Amino acid sequence: GDPPGAPPAAPALEAAFRRLRCQRVLARRDGVFRPAVVKQLRRGHELGVQFAGERGLTFLEGGGFLGDPPAVVLDATPPAGSLGVGTAVCARLDPAETLYRPGTVVEVSAKPPSYRVRFAPPPPAPPVWVPRSGLRLLRPPWPQLGATEAAATATEEEED
Repeated sequence: GDPPGAPPAAPALEAAFRRLRCQRVLARRDGVFRPAVVKQLRRGHELGVQFAGERGLTFLEGGGFLGDPPAVVLDATPPAGSLGVGTAVCARLDPAETLYRPGTVVEVSAKPPSYRVRFAPPPPAPPVWVPRSGLRLLRPPWPQLGATEAAATATEEEED
């Protein structure tokens, strides 16, 4: 029972925010993902992130970071088992940079372990081999979205 006019995702967002606060994430801006820290939840549906090197907060609409693809992803190297062909990722083109571009794994090589990523245009780019350390999963950074609220609440209590 949501009160009328409340965004339906609010409880999940609050739980997600509590889990993510002060965590390093990658947040999307201008089509690429950049390092940021989750700082604030405003009006229950706007996520305030602080991009690396900036003083102010940037607010992402709830629909944006709950969207597909999400506007916020965890800044963590994914486990090898999660990176099959067809996995949506964002990949770092240059190890010296902190920008990640969204794309899809199109091929997996065992030796050395690397992943061929086709980037989403624009701009168009040929597929590139990327080591696992240069990949981030392009999925929302919290597991319980889409699960029932009861499950989300249970998860929260176990963590305390």
